[in-house]
Amino acid sequence: MGVDEQHPHSAGTRITRSARTRLRLLGSAGGQLSGTGPLRLALGQAVAGSGALGGMIHVRDPRRGEMCLVASMGLPDHLIAGWEVLTEEDSAAPVSCLRYRTHVWSPPPPDVPHRAPPPSSGRSSSEDFSPRAGTLPPGSGVASVPVLTADGQPVGALSVLVEEQGEIGGAERAFLRMVADWAADYLRPVSPAATDTGQAGEPLGGEAVGSAVWRMNDGLLALDHQARLTFANAAALKLLGASAQEALGTVLWDHPVIRDTGMAACHGRALANRAPAGFDTRWPGRAGWYHARLDPVPDGLVIHITDITERRAQEAERSAAQRTAAERVMRMGELTSALAEALTVQDVVKAVADRMLPPFGANGLICQLIENGRLRMVGSAGYPEEFLETVQTLMVSDMSAIVQVLSSRTPHFLSTPREYAEQHPTPSATSTAAG
Repeated sequence: MGVDEQHPHSAGTRITRSARTRLRLLGSAGGQLSGTGPLRLALGQAVAGSGALGGMIHVRDPRRGEMCLVASMGLPDHLIAGWEVLTEEDSAAPVSCLRYRTHVWSPPPPDVPHRAPPPSSGRSSSEDFSPRAGTLPPGSGVASVPVLTADGQPVGALSVLVEEQGEIGGAERAFLRMVADWAADYLRPVSPAATDTGQAGEPLGGEAVGSAVWRMNDGLLALDHQARLTFANAAALKLLGASAQEALGTVLWDHPVIRDTGMAACHGRALANRAPAGFDTRWPGRAGWYHARLDPVPDGLVIHITDITERRAQEAERSAAQRTAAERVMRMGELTSALAEALTVQDVVKAVADRMLPPFGANGLICQLIENGRLRMVGSAGYPEEFLETVQTLMVSDMSAIVQVLSSRTPHFLSTPREYAEQHPTPSATSTAAG
């Protein structure tokens, strides 16, 4: 059955031969399309048949009082960003056409947006239904027609962006209405969390849960048994680098970013064992690590993708701390054994130097005794002889760091030559001699 026969109220409208051919193409699609396929097909014919720059289809969510963008064509992401969610109080053309159930022409927006009054009849209003500021390129307007079910229920709006200063002609309006009538069979009111899934019903748990799933930070994907995407929340779409209309209905493995993660192998394990499977991976084009968990469900597979970069960093820190602690215990054990075998003071110094210098990244060690107010060297490692001779001439009172250590009975650390010079201004040349 052709489109005209399905909708007799539009059958007598005069449209071009090209437009009728496009309508026949829509009618021939039948039930061969799934997911967003019908909407993309309708938009393609609407844009081409009206000579438009691009098009959009919005679906009405009466529970939230919003209209949500479910498909677009020919428009860059930055341009359609202001059209993704429209409230029913908005004056944008898609909202207004559904509110008054008639086609609406919104000319290029003025500098100051304003809300237009309702039209006085079923005819189109020539008043300005301004879209959100900044969402249209200069010199372009929007023509919107309502998408109504066979019993007259409003479910959405079909809009095209045209480069016109005046309202589009009657033939173009009639053609857009016929395309909208055809799309009505494939459009239903949904919330953003379930937008364009191609599945019946609302998200499990109702509106609140569905909205939370859509806005959650983790990525969530749903696949059918042919690995086609039937759902993707906002975070998952960002990971895929695609919009909803581009991703939904496609095979997951066709996305290059997915092929580089190794998810296909995990997918095979989950299906073969009919049990959850997961793995950690680097995500192409992004820093950090992600964990993907694949859960088989009756209708296919659900994939949960979580950013675990912080968790991996914490695990790496814990592992490093554990290795450091283990090395410390090992070195202390070795030092204890070496000291037990030492026979001379120099043996003690060597045992300490061999095991204590590496952990600090140090290259020298001096052991001193205090006798009659002077420092007497009993052993050293790693220092030049010239420096050792200088050290042996110093008085205890000349070394404020040593005085501080002896008086406080606690360790004291000087991290740089500058710190050493600040505390020992008189013998500062010793730091140079030390190398």
